[in-house]
Amino acid sequence: QRERMMQALQAQHAEAQSVFQAPEDEPVPDFASLPPPDDSQGTFVRGERKVGRNEPCPCGSGRKYKQCHGLLSA
Repeated sequence: QRERMMQALQAQHAEAQSVFQAPEDEPVPDFASLPPPDDSQGTFVRGERKVGRNEPCPCGSGRKYKQCHGLLSA
């Protein structure tokens, strides 16, 4: 009886494959032959100093940045 219960509890699909195995009818992609990514935009450079979360908000409200305009950037 225990053996039948254990077989009934198996939750593996008969056609399931590992995520690391490609199906036999699909070719495995060769990632080494792909072109490099296009980095034409360059690196982002901030024009001003970054405002810390616990610093006063630069808008002058007197509240912390995280409780004022920091909520908008989240």
